[in-house]
Amino acid sequence: MAFMRRQIHFLCSQKKASRLEVVKRSAKEAVSADVVIHVKAKSDDGSSYMEDIISAVQTLSKSNGDRQPVVGNIARENPEGKLLVKWSEKLKNANFQQTYLLSRMLANSCVSKRLPI
Repeated sequence: MAFMRRQIHFLCSQKKASRLEVVKRSAKEAVSADVVIHVKAKSDDGSSYMEDIISAVQTLSKSNGDRQPVVGNIARENPEGKLLVKWSEKLKNANFQQTYLLSRMLANSCVSKRLPI
């Protein structure tokens, strides 16, 4: 998943894509975001779709005047599975600034509740 201001991208199988179709309308109504679903065949490694998502992030970032896109990751020790390993490689090569969402969310939660970090 890639969440941006005006778009949400999903890379998934056909089965998951059919489940996500219901999200399109609610995302448009709630946050004015278009949902883009990239359907990956089982035999496909997803590389071309990942390139499309990375290109969308870069394009949107440039249109917002950002020099370097920031991509949030859910902190894990190592990516599991071929798809996540490939995605991790693509992100490293894309020259994005990366931040870890869980540590940031935890820090924000502690600050809002005045807990020590």
